[in-house]
Amino acid sequence: MKIFIALALAVVVGLRAAAEQPRTANNPCVDDRNRHPRLLPVDEAPSKSDFFNYRARLQMAVERRDIDALIEASDPGIRLGFDASGGTDTLRKRFAGKPVPSGERSLYPHFFSSKEEAGIAARLPVLPT
Repeated sequence: MKIFIALALAVVVGLRAAAEQPRTANNPCVDDRNRHPRLLPVDEAPSKSDFFNYRARLQMAVERRDIDALIEASDPGIRLGFDASGGTDTLRKRFAGKPVPSGERSLYPHFFSSKEEAGIAARLPVLPT
């Protein structure tokens, strides 16, 4: 009987504690009228000079089609697919001997469709020359 009373008391205390949990605060990111807000990316690169410089060098290498600079900027263990292929040698082979179609501006066509490339190019900042 003592065990039953102890268990009943523990259940009552547990239920009371669960009922007293604080309610969630209002989310400042979610307007009451809009339950599905768009959370847009924030470019924090200008506040991190080392990353800003790395990104600028990488963008210039892509525009110049400089495979050596692209490889230098890549991690030696880069993975290029789900089949565990990768590494800088594989990256170099992937771009080696690829003809540049007339009118193409970047390396993006190797990875993205024309529509995706246009969207990416529109989001890239214009670097001073």
